[in-house]
Amino acid sequence: MREWLLPATASPADIAATFNEVGFVAIKGFLSPVEVAELHSAHDEGIVSGALLASKDDMADNYDTIYRHEAFNRWVRDPRLVSLVRAIFNRGIELQHVKYNAKPITGGGEAPWHQDFPFFPHTNHDLLAATIYFDDADEANGAIRFVPGSHRFGELSHYDETGRFTYGCSDQAACARYESVCLTVPAGTVTLHHCFALHASGHVTSGRQRRLLIFQYRAEDNVQLAGPLWDCTGEKILSENPVRRARFFDGTVITLRGQLVDVFGNLKPDRSLPSVKRGYAESVPGARGGNPG
Repeated sequence: MREWLLPATASPADIAATFNEVGFVAIKGFLSPVEVAELHSAHDEGIVSGALLASKDDMADNYDTIYRHEAFNRWVRDPRLVSLVRAIFNRGIELQHVKYNAKPITGGGEAPWHQDFPFFPHTNHDLLAATIYFDDADEANGAIRFVPGSHRFGELSHYDETGRFTYGCSDQAACARYESVCLTVPAGTVTLHHCFALHASGHVTSGRQRRLLIFQYRAEDNVQLAGPLWDCTGEKILSENPVRRARFFDGTVITLRGQLVDVFGNLKPDRSLPSVKRGYAESVPGARGGNPG
């Protein structure tokens, strides 16, 4: 199997080939030290202003991060990053969600074995997470572990016997038996992983921070079927087809009458989430809409 850690000089074609074979790829040195420092400054400004939440004891929810600081918004459209996603999807790109993910340094924040797809299922699997590392990551500060080749497993169950969503694979013991690799990478690394790639992470034991900025991209003909919608869901990143279509796993394509419009409010959740676009930085306490990361 291909080596998953590539240099920043690797071509988009090589990066796409590694992603397709392994299910994930890490590009070391993708961000320069100056660019990493700029993100650190944006992070610090966000914490001071209240736009970003951080906790020593829990993984705070920080979704729709591109609306919380302009530096984060610039990166979601960075031509270098978008070119890699385009090489993998081979079509236009939309945003599905964005979040800032920080491990609590006093413990906790462990993410069980899971896939991203079950949290927000779509009509096809052209859905990936691009992750920017603010800090060096290793086992001691909660680095992510991946099972190479697991993107070929298809969707695994994330439900218990009562049909309740469990926020992780139903059979954690089986997942733990697969051979996995720990993504020990330096700050400035960017990783890409497939929506079916099986991954998990432990809690911090070193007292060092592990901060990530995660962009979940999808092909523009990949339509969400269920799960949470954020303010940024469906934002155009690279539009290549003026006609909106939905492509399914078997290759069937249908033309859509634009976006789904909930005229009568039948699809509204029982509890409305605050909108970051409207100036709210806080998430609903205890709401677990997204994947644990």
